[in-house]
Amino acid sequence: ELAYSPPFASAMDIVNAVANAAENYLDGSYQPAQLEDFHECWNNRDCGEYFFLDCRAEADAKPFEEKYPDVWKSIPHDQLQARINEVPRDKKLVLVCNTGVRSYEAQVNLTAEGIRDTYSVESGVAGLKECGMRF
Repeated sequence: ELAYSPPFASAMDIVNAVANAAENYLDGSYQPAQLEDFHECWNNRDCGEYFFLDCRAEADAKPFEEKYPDVWKSIPHDQLQARINEVPRDKKLVLVCNTGVRSYEAQVNLTAEGIRDTYSVESGVAGLKECGMRF
């Protein structure tokens, strides 16, 4: 193990980072939604089973929230703890952000609050748009 010194080693060795990610996946603390999973949830959004929680800045999420008010809610990641009572507990939560990082962090926070039926969209809205998804 190397001591942290920016010229010589990163803050966390890449092997450690991969092992941490694998552990999170295997122990169930990270429940990913691949792009295909998102498409399936999105296409079935009117059935009342899914709710989309946008963890991006409110300005980024506002167009989606206005267009789909029954299924899309904007709660920026840094406000999630204070607004936890706005999160529905009776639906499957599909967490989105720009790249998947904040939605994963939101998933960890929601799990700590006892909300476990959550799915973090891998690659986020950027990945969805890159694959041709139109909202």
